[in-house]
Amino acid sequence: MKDGQVQVGVVGAGHITNQRHIPNYMEAGANVLAVADLVEGRAQKLAQKWGVTHGLTDYREMLALPELDAISVCVPPFVHKEVAIAAFEAGKHVYLEKPPAMDEAEMVEIVKAGRQAGKLLMAGSNSVYWNQTQMLKQMIDAGDLGDIYLIKNLGAGRRHIPRGWFRTKRLSGGGVGMDGGSHALDRILYLLGTPAPVSVIARTYDHFADYIPTSGYQAVDIEEGTQTDVPRMDVEDTVLAFIQFETGCTLVLENAWAANTSGGAGTWMYGTKAGVSLRPFTVFSETADGQLTDVTPEVPAGPNTHVEALSHFVTCIREGRETDSPGERSIVTMRILDAIYKSAAAGGHEVRLA
Repeated sequence: MKDGQVQVGVVGAGHITNQRHIPNYMEAGANVLAVADLVEGRAQKLAQKWGVTHGLTDYREMLALPELDAISVCVPPFVHKEVAIAAFEAGKHVYLEKPPAMDEAEMVEIVKAGRQAGKLLMAGSNSVYWNQTQMLKQMIDAGDLGDIYLIKNLGAGRRHIPRGWFRTKRLSGGGVGMDGGSHALDRILYLLGTPAPVSVIARTYDHFADYIPTSGYQAVDIEEGTQTDVPRMDVEDTVLAFIQFETGCTLVLENAWAANTSGGAGTWMYGTKAGVSLRPFTVFSETADGQLTDVTPEVPAGPNTHVEALSHFVTCIREGRETDSPGERSIVTMRILDAIYKSAAAGGHEVRLA
């Protein structure tokens, strides 16, 4: 750290770096020292826009900067392991964008490298640090919901298929399951205290594989015209999974990039004392005399972007303490995702994990 300020770099100069990591790191009080991207000129352009000192083509040049404390890995998943392990070997802390790896085996290697280097690995979903998630975590830990026995998570878009590398399995590891599903799994595992999954039954669908969106979120190389889009994606646009945990809790996970529905997103938890929905945050319970109640807790205002997560990462680096998103939880996330794809490939047959 330089004068007590954490010095960070970002690998990858795409939309998530431009819209979230660089400005949100700045808001979190860190100094963004460098950005790297293998496309010549892209990192330099972004560095100039944000007043970042170094715009580099090779991320290894970034890792060689002695004053650099940490990096964010904001490149497609197929290179997460390579970049993260190189960063640990260079003595840097690592924030991994989701999905954190291509599979469980890669995640195990990343976590091992971080622990051996004695550096922080923060992996997973920024939504863990949103105010409503943090409030719900406090309620669960206090026993306000009782035993949580059923969770339903929905993330459905009508035509929300992204462009570029998201559409290619060898680059992304999968479709909407790896994209939105990894977010949901990480958040739910966090809330539950990371119980061990024991079985998974899943189906995936690709009925919109030929659909190429013309607007919305897309890879920078498509936007810049340096590459053309994939005409037919080889990943799923819809995933449905039935996941059972050692605690007896069951999670029903439904995610879709494209579906003939009105769309929507939410999480519902059923507990023996109370139930909860997120979006909007509502607690369903009853009074001592049996009157049913629906209460909407007052949630502190917050940007609900990456600011909260990156602020937590920066604080943990500064104070030398573990994050609330250790890599070990992401190993479980990837174990479940691996089982989802294995079950789907077998026509929805149950995959036992314990």
